[in-house]
Amino acid sequence: MAVEKWLRSLRKLEPSTTAPEKQDKLAPATKAKLRNQMSCVFRRAARNGLYHPREGVNPISLVGQGSKRVSEPDILTLAEIRSIIDAIEPPAIKLMVIVAATTALRRSEA
Repeated sequence: MAVEKWLRSLRKLEPSTTAPEKQDKLAPATKAKLRNQMSCVFRRAARNGLYHPREGVNPISLVGQGSKRVSEPDILTLAEIRSIIDAIEPPAIKLMVIVAATTALRRSEA
């Protein structure tokens, strides 16, 4: 299907610091979120009379896109978090690390 081919072709705009073979590919969960957004657009269009699906089927519902993780996340132990916090001297940075660690922020969100 054309949408599945399009999802497979999607790449990041900027290279990341991950392994070279994974640098430009989007994560399966990201592609699944895009597919879900497209499905929402088709549902809204059908609801507002802008699109008339054949046989009442949203075409995006036929698109297969898994969301399985590519790799396991790095989860620090409490001792590792404490040792990192203890090594930080500026109070503002220490506070930022404490907030990030206790609220489960991703590296990209910190």
